[in-house]
Amino acid sequence: MLSDLLTSRPIRAFIFDVDGVVADTAGFHVAAWKGAVQEQGIDFPESIAESLRGESRRRSLELILGERTISQEQFETIMHRKNEAYVAALSRLTNDDCMPGVVRLIGLLRKNGIKVGAVSASQSARRVLQLIGASKLFETVVDGRDAQFIPEKHRFEIAVAKLEVSPANCCVVEDSLANIVVAKKLGMCAIGVGPAASSNEADYVLETLEALVRRENALPSIRLKADDVSNEWNSDCPPLGCR
Repeated sequence: MLSDLLTSRPIRAFIFDVDGVVADTAGFHVAAWKGAVQEQGIDFPESIAESLRGESRRRSLELILGERTISQEQFETIMHRKNEAYVAALSRLTNDDCMPGVVRLIGLLRKNGIKVGAVSASQSARRVLQLIGASKLFETVVDGRDAQFIPEKHRFEIAVAKLEVSPANCCVVEDSLANIVVAKKLGMCAIGVGPAASSNEADYVLETLEALVRRENALPSIRLKADDVSNEWNSDCPPLGCR
C-alpha cells in the first residue's frame, strides 16, 4: 500500500516528470519523431514509442535507429527537425492538457509543507508548464538545458539539490520505466504511473494520479483528504486553470 511507503521514511519532497505525468504531451513527442525520421526515409518503429519516455533527444534517436547507421549530419538534421515539429505543436496546449489529479495532489503536498519540483529531459519543459497553467505549482524545474550544464549528474540529482533534500527523503513520480530505475539507484522512492505502472522497480504503481488523490487516506502524512481540496489554495499556490 502507498500508505506503507509514505510512512516508511520521512518524505520531504516530490519530484514530478513533466511530459506524460504533469502534461499530456507524450503523444506530441512521438508524432514529432515520426515526422522527422520519415522525412529521411526511415521507418518509425511503433514498438519503441513507450521506450522514448524520459529520454534525451539524442538517446531517443539512438533508440529509434537501433542498429541502423546514418551520417552525423543526418543525425543532427533529424534531431533539429524533431525539435522544430515538437515546439510548433506546443502552441496547441491549453489548461485542458494538464493531467487529471495533478493540481489536487500537489495542493495536498504543498499545504502540508512538502516541497515539489518538476523534471524533464526536454528543453521545452518550462514553456509546457506555462502553457498548461502549471508553472507556479513547482518550487523548482529542472529540464534538458540544466542537464547540459551539469552533465555528470542526472536531473533527479540536480532537482533534489535545488530543493535542499536528500534523495532518501524524496519521491519521484514517473511514467518512464528507465527513469524509475534511475530513481531507485539514487536511493529515492518511486511511483510509476501510466506506462510505468508495469514497473517491477517502482515502490508503488497506479494508472493515473487522479486514482491516487481519490483514494481516502492514501497520503497518511498529509492530514487533508482529496475531498477537502477544492479551489482553496494557500498564498504560495494560487488557483490555476488546470485540473
